Amino acid sequence: MDTGSTDNTVSIAQELGARTFSFPFSGDLAEARNFSIDKACNNWVLIIDADERIASEDYEKIESLIEKDDVDGYRVIIRNYAYDSSIEGWVPNDNKYPDYAHLPGFFAFNLVRLFRKDSGIRYKGVVHETNEETLRKKNIVQSPVVIHHLGRLDKGEIAKKDQLYIELGHRKIQADPENPRVYYELAKQYSAIGQWQTAFELLSQAMSYSKDDPDILFEYALALQKLEKIKQSIEIYKRLLNLRPDHFGALVNLGVALKEVGHLDDAEYFLNMASSIRPFHPAPPLQLGIIMLKRGMYPKAVDLLRSAFEMNPHDPSPLPHLAECCIQMGHIEDARQILNLMKTFPA
Repeated sequence: MDTGSTDNTVSIAQELGARTFSFPFSGDLAEARNFSIDKACNNWVLIIDADERIASEDYEKIESLIEKDDVDGYRVIIRNYAYDSSIEGWVPNDNKYPDYAHLPGFFAFNLVRLFRKDSGIRYKGVVHETNEETLRKKNIVQSPVVIHHLGRLDKGEIAKKDQLYIELGHRKIQADPENPRVYYELAKQYSAIGQWQTAFELLSQAMSYSKDDPDILFEYALALQKLEKIKQSIEIYKRLLNLRPDHFGALVNLGVALKEVGHLDDAEYFLNMASSIRPFHPAPPLQLGIIMLKRGMYPKAVDLLRSAFEMNPHDPSPLPHLAECCIQMGHIEDARQILNLMKTFPA
């Protein structure tokens, strides 16, 4: 289904034997999704976007799943590949799929993308459309199938999508003004483009309807932190951790906030907790390395900062701190090499 592409997508699909349909985009993503479901001509529907892929290793898994008679649909794993390891839920790539092993990491969630056409499963929502409301009383099973989403690797495309989703998000609020999730979703879009004050205002609205939603609490605390309201953010992160003691993002960000107000021992405690939950994530060793640098424990700082960089060599964040450690230890040539390495990253 084509919603207005300007390249050769349609002709290429037709040459490869695909049936194609045109659906002029009206600003309602759910409407577009449902149109494509209606046009499906087989018993099962697999929803996949233009910037998504399924690895050949999973073809047989899908064929096996749709042979079962007692299942209405399957949740599949959406791997959203990204270079930015600060994204909540980001984990280093496990390299299970060779075609995507060159990418540093991803954040994942499960969605029902494979389902029977006659199951009655349909989408709702102008933006961040979901089929969750139509899953009630359906036999939905988790599957091992992975959809590889590559759309977050191109900054230009991300910016275009962010702007579109912001426009659609405002329409979604108008349609459902007492739903805290619509304010949360739009706030995340504003956060993505660095408009933290607007995000904070939207999250305040969300909080007025739902005070204990972990997702909303986390984004609210993050917005406070970005607006340099550090003490308030610390209170909200602690409140969130009372609800979800294993919330990795809250543990890391609380550690960072405590570090910023000079409570290094407390910061180290929460960062070590985060590291125990995700030992291969670069954020805890990066922040612990900065703390060791502040304390003048340079060899330990170097080990931690190198570890952070090795976990995600696409992120130069550890390098300036690593260079400073080398300078403090008198390793000037090492510092020079690190500074030269920093120049190879885009500004």
